[in-house]
Amino acid sequence: KAEAQVARTKRVAHLRQVAGLTGRLAGMRLSNLKRVPGIGTAINAAEAYVDAWPQSGGLILQGPFGCGKTHLAAAIGNEIIERHRACVKFYPGFELLEAIRRGYGTDDTVAEDCARAGLFICDDLGNERIARDEHGDWAREQFFRIFYWRELKELPVVITTNYGLEELGEHIGMQHSAACWGCAAGR
Repeated sequence: KAEAQVARTKRVAHLRQVAGLTGRLAGMRLSNLKRVPGIGTAINAAEAYVDAWPQSGGLILQGPFGCGKTHLAAAIGNEIIERHRACVKFYPGFELLEAIRRGYGTDDTVAEDCARAGLFICDDLGNERIARDEHGDWAREQFFRIFYWRELKELPVVITTNYGLEELGEHIGMQHSAACWGCAAGR
């Protein structure tokens, strides 16, 4: 029994590492969130999301900087890893684009890994700089590829953003964003 527990602990640690839930993110749990006014609804949505996983579809956590969106998203990822030993990918939007850029011309498949993971969490989507002209098409295409693939395969996604749905959709070139991502907004 002790060997099984050690193996489980190692597996969970490995899954967290692969997910990108390291450092402070590794310790974030739904149970250690303070239920302050205004965040209770979002915590309830996150708990319901975890309980319904993998049938939970998508969740968008929208709100101002510093309100706890990243903590909620990381907590969801940690809970999914611990309960289901599922493959999770956690990327802030700007880091995702940089990782994809670095992988061009190599065997790196960052976008494919995000598209196929059991759960993809895109943190702070909309805060990356994307040109408003044709120079931004590459970045918008990367997000579209990932979200399109996940939507086709009915794979769950969690998104955090500071922007409203319409503004976010315009920024990343998916004007009907919530419908395309299969998400329900959680505020």
